[in-house]
Amino acid sequence: MAFLRGIARSAENFFIFKNCQKNGWNIESSFSAKKALDIPLPPKKPLTAYMIFCQDNRKELLKGNPSLTSIEQIKKLAAQWSLLSLDKREPYEIKARESTVLYGEAHKEYYEKLTEEQKKEIAKLKAEKREARRLFKLKKALKESGIPKLPLKAYALFVQSEAKNRDIKQPAEFIKESAEKWKTLSEAEKKKFDDLAEEEKKRYGKEFEKWRRKMIADGSL
Repeated sequence: MAFLRGIARSAENFFIFKNCQKNGWNIESSFSAKKALDIPLPPKKPLTAYMIFCQDNRKELLKGNPSLTSIEQIKKLAAQWSLLSLDKREPYEIKARESTVLYGEAHKEYYEKLTEEQKKEIAKLKAEKREARRLFKLKKALKESGIPKLPLKAYALFVQSEAKNRDIKQPAEFIKESAEKWKTLSEAEKKKFDDLAEEEKKRYGKEFEKWRRKMIADGSL
């Protein structure tokens, strides 16, 4: 709840919630963006001792258990790692430290070869990534707090009703067809969805006020 105190001081803060997913998921991954901008990819980050252990022991694990899923492999390797003595972990710790030193040297060399323009672009990508994480945390915190879902607009309610009667195999085509169909609806037909949207708005207002009062009572706002 402490996280909420810093972000939920007024109703305006919650407009962020509306755009959170859009802003977060539209940001390209650093890998894809760097390729698109013709920025050379940096050296791979070093593996931890535990990751090196998993890498070295996964094949042996699969020999006796070829049908294990990825999650089952992770669980079994984690269990094996937890049982290792400090002495048996030491070789992996040494490899991890050596890899970290080599990575530091390689990254320094990589960065020195970048142009000033490339450095600026990388800094921009990092800032976008930080913002995406911030928005993701905000969305997660708001969801966990029980904040009510934002009301749907008339058009969104129409698309929702269309989806109930369709076996959608081509989402893009479905959205396009729905948009075209919406344009052909009469004002009377659209009014049905306008009325539903108004009900949604009232529902949201009541639920939001109830949520706000609860947050105040809990000391979260």
